[in-house]
Amino acid sequence: MALYEQLPGSLSISIVQGDEFATVVDFDINMSGYDTNAEIYSLVDGSVIFTMTTSFVSVGTVNISMTETETGNLSVGTYGWRLQWLAPGSVTRTALTGLLEVKA
Repeated sequence: MALYEQLPGSLSISIVQGDEFATVVDFDINMSGYDTNAEIYSLVDGSVIFTMTTSFVSVGTVNISMTETETGNLSVGTYGWRLQWLAPGSVTRTALTGLLEVKA
């Protein structure tokens, strides 16, 4: 019997509280008409702590960012984070997940 898994990629991030953060992720697909969302959430109860800014650099490349003020408002500690996309036709997919560590 064949097994098919559709699991998100893993990308853990460490940042310094109060520093600007930005990274670019290339999905190597045409994402015309897609929307993206990146969230930081509590590992204790799953509640969303903060929504990061996402923008398309090109049709398959997404920039994820936070300002100095935004990272400064995060408490030192470890959180979960995820990047989701909404494809045309209202298809939601979690593309990346990982830990986000905020250091002093």
